[in-house]
Amino acid sequence: MKKISRVEAYESFDEIDFKVMDQEMYLVFNSDQRGDKEATSQFFKDEDGDIVLEMYYDDELVRTMWFGNKSNREVKVPESAFKGAVLEGRERRYTVINERDVTKYVPEGAREDFNASFNNICDWIEEGRIEDGKKPFNSYIVINTDEPYIGEIIEVMKRHGHFR
Repeated sequence: MKKISRVEAYESFDEIDFKVMDQEMYLVFNSDQRGDKEATSQFFKDEDGDIVLEMYYDDELVRTMWFGNKSNREVKVPESAFKGAVLEGRERRYTVINERDVTKYVPEGAREDFNASFNNICDWIEEGRIEDGKKPFNSYIVINTDEPYIGEIIEVMKRHGHFR
């Protein structure tokens, strides 16, 4: 990968990529997890011409994003939250947040920022799904992996080709 300037990266972004990048940088740089750590970012162009954004706290990589063709490719990264669970070794495809936890543990200002960003992301997803001829959104049933019946659920999912 070749390191490029922020200006070079911005010049190659379309409107949606720019908005996503801007919101992600805002969330990472203003995260409570950052604390007093210095937040920095670097842009690269990879061998396919895609833009890669890496964000760091005190020189430790905390987030990588791809813009361009690679953003549509599957990037497999084992999810650390799955360690020791039935999903260990699998990649994360869905993110579930208990809304009561958000209300209980997240400061009000951060909740407001999150809600605004999340609503924008949902709008883009809905618009994209409609353009692809799909329903604007899906509904899901969520089952915690530590439930005693999770093995039965996984077996049903396997029979229907939804757990490989």
